[in-house]
Amino acid sequence: PGYVGVVTATLWILVWISLIALWNWSKSSVLNRQKRILDSVLLSMAEGVIVADPAGRVILTNHAAALMLGFGEDIHANGVDALQARCKLPDMSTPFPPGEFPLARAIGGAQVRDTICWVPAPNPEAQDLWLSANAAPLMSQDGAHHGGVLVLRDITDRKTSLEFSNRMNNAVE
Repeated sequence: PGYVGVVTATLWILVWISLIALWNWSKSSVLNRQKRILDSVLLSMAEGVIVADPAGRVILTNHAAALMLGFGEDIHANGVDALQARCKLPDMSTPFPPGEFPLARAIGGAQVRDTICWVPAPNPEAQDLWLSANAAPLMSQDGAHHGGVLVLRDITDRKTSLEFSNRMNNAVE
């Protein structure tokens, strides 16, 4: 009888361990599936997305952002300062003042909407870009800051059309 009790207890322990392992595997599988979906979404977006940690290091980006800013795939080696150096104010020559770049402001806790910046072409084959930047702090559910998120939208065509329209209006006047 003692032997049967030990075997039964051992079997129950094995069942519980198996259930816990299965639950952990299932949870891990769901997280991996969610990560793959998120990666796919980021890669397919036309908007550039950059995430930086509180120290200003780039920790996540998509291909569109790398192309827009002319960094290629080495964008992760650059921090917010390098990104800020690539983007100019709308006068096309003035760099953003220290701490005023939308991603830097988001890391500091500010919400930034529709900031226009100009990015010179990184090489002769490329073109200059006009970007609309939106940024927000990256926060946990408990309100702790974990960095910032920057979303860049290419508005070059819209800006070019507006400038052409303005020139035509001035010519007519």
